[in-house]
Amino acid sequence: MFPLTQAARIPGRPEYLLLACLIFLTRSGVTCGSDVQVNVGISDHQRMQRGKWGLMQAAFANSSDTDREVLVVVVPPSSRGLQYGRQVVIPAGCHRTCQWPVLMTDSDAPVFNFEYLVFEDPGGSGEIQRVSDEEVVRSFTVINPESRNGTAVGYRGLLTSFNESPRDRHGLETLANVLRNEAGQERMELTISAKDLDGYPEALESLDQLLITSQTLHDFPEACDAVRVWVQRGGRMWLFLDQTGMKTAHALLADTLPLTRIDETSTNVVKMKINKSESKQRYPERELTREFSEPVRQVRVIAGSGRTLWSVGDWPAVIEVPFGNGTVFVTTISPEAFVQMDGDQRSLPCARQIADRMFRDLKKDSPVSEQRLSSAAAGSIGYEVPSRAFAATVMLGFVALLTVAGTAAIWKSRPAWLLWAIPLLALFCTVPAVRVGARSRNVAPSTAIQQLFTSVVEGQTTLAADGVMSVYHPTPSAVHAKMKDFALLVPEHTNSENYYRRMVWTDRGESEWRNLRQAVGVRNYHIRSMKRLDQPPMLKMTLDQDGLSGQIDHSDALSASDMILAGLSPDRMSAHMQADRNFRVSPGNALAATEFVTGTILTDTQKRRASVYKDLFRTADRTTYPDRLSLLYWSDLVNPSIRLGEEVTRRNGSVLVALPVDLQPPAVNTDFTIPAALLPYQTVFDDQGGLSQAYSNPHREWRQREVAGVTLLEFKVPEVCRPFHATGGTLVIRLNAGSRSVILSMGSRDHPALIRTFNSPAGLYPLALSPDHLNSIVKTGSVYLRMDVSETDSSDSFESTRDRDDYWKVDRMMLTLNGVRKE
Repeated sequence: MFPLTQAARIPGRPEYLLLACLIFLTRSGVTCGSDVQVNVGISDHQRMQRGKWGLMQAAFANSSDTDREVLVVVVPPSSRGLQYGRQVVIPAGCHRTCQWPVLMTDSDAPVFNFEYLVFEDPGGSGEIQRVSDEEVVRSFTVINPESRNGTAVGYRGLLTSFNESPRDRHGLETLANVLRNEAGQERMELTISAKDLDGYPEALESLDQLLITSQTLHDFPEACDAVRVWVQRGGRMWLFLDQTGMKTAHALLADTLPLTRIDETSTNVVKMKINKSESKQRYPERELTREFSEPVRQVRVIAGSGRTLWSVGDWPAVIEVPFGNGTVFVTTISPEAFVQMDGDQRSLPCARQIADRMFRDLKKDSPVSEQRLSSAAAGSIGYEVPSRAFAATVMLGFVALLTVAGTAAIWKSRPAWLLWAIPLLALFCTVPAVRVGARSRNVAPSTAIQQLFTSVVEGQTTLAADGVMSVYHPTPSAVHAKMKDFALLVPEHTNSENYYRRMVWTDRGESEWRNLRQAVGVRNYHIRSMKRLDQPPMLKMTLDQDGLSGQIDHSDALSASDMILAGLSPDRMSAHMQADRNFRVSPGNALAATEFVTGTILTDTQKRRASVYKDLFRTADRTTYPDRLSLLYWSDLVNPSIRLGEEVTRRNGSVLVALPVDLQPPAVNTDFTIPAALLPYQTVFDDQGGLSQAYSNPHREWRQREVAGVTLLEFKVPEVCRPFHATGGTLVIRLNAGSRSVILSMGSRDHPALIRTFNSPAGLYPLALSPDHLNSIVKTGSVYLRMDVSETDSSDSFESTRDRDDYWKVDRMMLTLNGVRKE
């Protein structure tokens, strides 16, 4: 009745084969009365990993002539009372197979033993159903795929329609195994069909990579949703266009990567060339020619977006597409073109970028930490503060009563009355203030605050919106939480709770918590949700003499505030919404390194948002964010997928949106200004072959240095502005280099023109640039800045140099350009 789980293929690991047999033996069923049979276990394609979500699956058979409803509850090991259930209606005389997510606890045991219960009462309060003479609580076992070296390595998945030729299947498996082996990962693989996903992105949680060859995936829209949301949360997807066809590509990528198919061909000789803009130091092999005994396929397409990394002739062969926090690669040529399959199996240069981004860099963390979102959400919870009108009424009331008492004392010629009248009046006016204050302190309303982050993917209407919910209760009480549209809400783990709390799923992607309780105070809950839009958000920006302007074509942006424009440049700029709903970014809107929101006096909300921005742009422990020009803004949370609390609960929430910018070409022969945020720079090798360490390219930050040397920086003009004829510009540099001379030059790589020579510079220096400094941009689209820093001046006496700071550092560097675009 129920298909058994197959063990993952891990060569040379006999203990895992033994565990697979154990799974087979422990799979069994439960009978509800004499009419309904239930089999529970791990889903066909899924494996459980500690600390991650996975899918459970149950098969139901109703032999009666009436519809039946049952509840299946799965208890993960060491869950401390957390349970995950599925409420199912089984029509008369029918079979059903259902799945639902379960969060695995953080356990490093070799196997995971799950307990499960079956209730004939869907409310879970009735008698537990079981077969005669069996134990009340049954269990099944799942292997722990964690590798021997103690690192949690996920599987690589193949989403297929099972119609590849033996040759193609061999090429796919060889390619994936070689890339994982070179990345130091074990060959753990899962084969998945589209019908198994069932709308839950958690079905893919155990995967590090997902390879897609399915030609029928477009027939399963919920499965497409699950794949897209998984990638947005940091997944890595490889779509083989020669295998899938165009329908699957359009269903997954839509307008994110518009593809126009021209034709399909085959060849025995493949000549591939790398994109000229790819780093020569990182990828020194620039061309590749391969010959095959049997022809390989190539789909010739025109790509409307994305970044073509390798091409065959003038046709893209490898296309990289940013997708939220994840990455998508689309290849148009047969898989054997990327790997040496005969003799010493190894990957080829055309697969190096895929290996770097997809198989070596496996971080899937959100750019914003949940701890920072939790602090921001909890900071929004507070006691009710009496209004200004109430305070004014109390004060003016005291003054009025005192005036009446004083007038009466004068008329009666009894001034002594004021000795006892004043304290009594003060006490009388204090009573309402004390009562209101006590009520506000002790009877603050129940509050639920959501703080979410979503990274918009161009051309997509289904987005992942994840974060935290902070809930305050003035008294110990039950927590009523209902989720829709495959949303998840899970309380933070605590060792003090051992009573059962049950998340129950229904048939419409909805769920609710039962018997969830909370003590007095604030508690945080993790949130996963999907944000569905009527149409894909669009942000087109144009350049003019005053900088950048644009308008967000998205209804949620109506409440946009605290906007930041950020890109590959280390400099960020504030954006300001105008009355006509357009916003503008001017060169003067550059933010300081520690500044994230602007205003004369920052509100508490802005301070909390600034702390989230600071966490988002941190560089200490990961690659800097973002990886493309984006507008970030805060918006009110509209129509949330999670509703918590009763009608009296005060609910609020906001979402931080990262929206990619579609920069439009400026008008030809019209003056415009390129602000610093659009002019990223990086350190490059100088004419002596040296690479300065004063500026870190991965972290986009300047570092303090003591040794003298040459720093050569390359500034790139946006593609849409080329060919760019510069008429002038401004370089702003904040430099501290005491007892040193610094020479700044700008121009072509080989012949930069002198800008200025500094002696012991310390401060902020705005430097005007002439066309002579910028004429190299016309040909190359780049301009180079050379900075020569000398040794410290040794003429100073020993006494003066003993306590001298010999380090030098650039605290800031911004380039702004003026010019026109020519035909």
